[in-house]
Amino acid sequence: MREMLIHSIQEQVEIDEPETVAAPMLPEGLRPILGRDDPTIDAGVDTLTEEQLLRAMQKLSPEDPTKDGTDRSRFPERGS
Repeated sequence: MREMLIHSIQEQVEIDEPETVAAPMLPEGLRPILGRDDPTIDAGVDTLTEEQLLRAMQKLSPEDPTKDGTDRSRFPERGS
C-alpha cells in the first residue's frame, strides 16, 4: 500500500526495460581470473576481543562537536 502511494506521488518513475542486445564479452586477455584460496597463505585469522573493540572506539573522535554529545547549534540559548 505504501509503495503504491510513493509511486503515485512520483512524477517520473524509472522503468527498468530489458536490453535489446546482450552486452559484448570482454576479450579473453582482459577477463578477470580468480584463483583458488591458498590455505598456507591465509591460515591466520585476525581476532578482536570486545575489550579491544571498545578501546579502539573510545579513541575515535565523536561525531558531535560538543563533548557531552548535545548539539547546541540546533538549539541556541536564549539571550544570545
